[in-house]
Amino acid sequence: MKKLLGMGIIALLVCLLTVGCGSGGQKRSEQAERLISMAYKARDYQRLMKLADSLDVRGELSHAEAYYWRGYACDRMKKLRLAEFYWKTSVDAASKSDDPVDLEYYVKSACRLANLLSVRGDYQAALKMAQPVASRLEELKCDTTSDYVNLLIYIGCCQSTSEGFERAYQKHLDNIASHRGDAAYKDAFAGLLTIAFYCNYTEKYQEALKWVDHFGELLAQYEQLPGATREYIDKQLGRFDIYRATALEGLGKKQEAARVFEAFQETMFSKTPEGHIVANDYLIAAGRWDEAADNYTSLDAMLAEQEDGFTLDNIRKLALKKYHANLSAGRRDSAMAVSLQICDSLNGAFASAAKIDAEEQATIVGSVEQMAAQQAEAASRRQYYQVAALLGVFFFFCGITVWRRQKARQQAEAYEQLREAYTKIEESTAEKVSQDTTLDMARKVQRRVLIQQLPRHENLSLYASMMPAAGVGSDVYDLIVRDEKLFWMVGEAQGGDIDRMSMMASVRAQFRTAAVLDDQADRIVGALNLALTDGCQKGGAFALFVGVLDLASGHLSYCRAGGERPVLVGSEISQLPGDAGDPVGLLTDAVFTVGQTDIAHGTLIYLYTSGLTQAENADGKAYGERRLLGEVLQASKMHPSTKPFAESIQAAVQRFVGDTPLKHDITTLAIRYV
Repeated sequence: MKKLLGMGIIALLVCLLTVGCGSGGQKRSEQAERLISMAYKARDYQRLMKLADSLDVRGELSHAEAYYWRGYACDRMKKLRLAEFYWKTSVDAASKSDDPVDLEYYVKSACRLANLLSVRGDYQAALKMAQPVASRLEELKCDTTSDYVNLLIYIGCCQSTSEGFERAYQKHLDNIASHRGDAAYKDAFAGLLTIAFYCNYTEKYQEALKWVDHFGELLAQYEQLPGATREYIDKQLGRFDIYRATALEGLGKKQEAARVFEAFQETMFSKTPEGHIVANDYLIAAGRWDEAADNYTSLDAMLAEQEDGFTLDNIRKLALKKYHANLSAGRRDSAMAVSLQICDSLNGAFASAAKIDAEEQATIVGSVEQMAAQQAEAASRRQYYQVAALLGVFFFFCGITVWRRQKARQQAEAYEQLREAYTKIEESTAEKVSQDTTLDMARKVQRRVLIQQLPRHENLSLYASMMPAAGVGSDVYDLIVRDEKLFWMVGEAQGGDIDRMSMMASVRAQFRTAAVLDDQADRIVGALNLALTDGCQKGGAFALFVGVLDLASGHLSYCRAGGERPVLVGSEISQLPGDAGDPVGLLTDAVFTVGQTDIAHGTLIYLYTSGLTQAENADGKAYGERRLLGEVLQASKMHPSTKPFAESIQAAVQRFVGDTPLKHDITTLAIRYV
């Protein structure tokens, strides 16, 4: 009886302790939410990170919530790799939880992560993560929040289908019908603008008009709300006009698009710096380059106000567009100044990106170690409570207590062995992580220096392609049409490390500057050589072929500096004559091969880098120039157009190499003078 009474008292104490801890935890959770909210509203992201760390350690935030706020703070501080890591960890932490708070941050983290991956272009990863989250939320009947609806929109963007958009739009309508409040409308506006932007970006202009019209319908309803402010409505009307004008321009309805743009200019939003940048979406699509160039005059001041300044992302999204707008507007001096500014900013941008990558990698490693320590601490704490309960209730089982202590020592020894093994693995993989980071940076540089759209001219048919190598690439090309002349350059770095890759951006920028100032191929190559000699002593030399084709007369002048000889496909197959010449950036007094000839109408000029003839199959046999000329002859008979002609040769090379990885990039240009 006494034993039963003692066991009852112990059970009662355990219940009281459990209830007390539970109520105390709720109070700490409310205090934690207030602290997080204050840092969030103040945009103090460093403090937000520290709060998430300390509150997570003290158990005042769930792991899912803490990792969400860490990811949010890192995203705002432009540490995107860390943001991706933390949001993935948050999704994993809440993937098996039914707690309402965990589910709230489960969908928030998934929504943020889907947006991050979509913007980066990693649609497969975004779908792989987002679809299971959406399905689970639907099963749990948690599919009414704005974050869930936005998740549907990102899934629709990744799938390139309108099914997800329709579901998201219907959810927004249901939410508005249920609440009729400011937040419901603003959530719908954000979602519809995302859809309209995606449709315009992917040139689905008819669909873009549809979603812009839906946006306009909801905006008209929103204007009737008592709390609607004129400033907010004016900004949304400005966005409505720009997205609509861009879609109409894409459909060829230029006059109607111009009228819509005039309506945009009547808004106050059009006078703001943000409005100027938004307006350029339409102005560039409409070819109104002078106005677009004027709008970009405030870009330097805007970037100077930002802490990160000229990052690689800002150069790609803003500075390059500013250069293109000035060049297309005929403002050559301004375009050259922008190109020099971009070149000056690239080294700093690369260094900043490398520093951020290193800091993020170190933080990720530290976070993994912290997570392992937290798991070990949680396991130890659970074991302690279990042992304490057993000792309190079944104190007479001394043998069991000894056994459990022995197991605890064994687990500690196992954990020590695991920690030592982890340390060895970490040391062995550190070098590989560094190599992978360098390779990733090099590939990003190569993607950024490649032109996104070939120039157009009534006397030209152009096609360009690149088959990337398995490792670090080394090819670069560019084409410019100026004063009824086509300037082109095909080059390859003689090597493949990151220093050589970082020089590719300088090669293309210097070529564009030289092509604006001169129209002689040999002088353009000479200017490139002088500009790159000092820098390339570290990064290596570049094999180049530069050509200038007069589109009125068909006269071709060219300069060969180590590059491959182009193939001329006309009434017969031939190659341009001349020795290889010295690569640029190797010697200040390098000797280049210079030539000129007249190109007959209908002639196709096929240029390629050495990676094509050096491509090897599984037996180690190279494709070779002789096999290439035979394939050119065959392709010229079957495919007279540039794109099918070049793709036919690419397919032949791919059949030859099979599954053997390419050691060098294969870059090809097909130019038909029509």
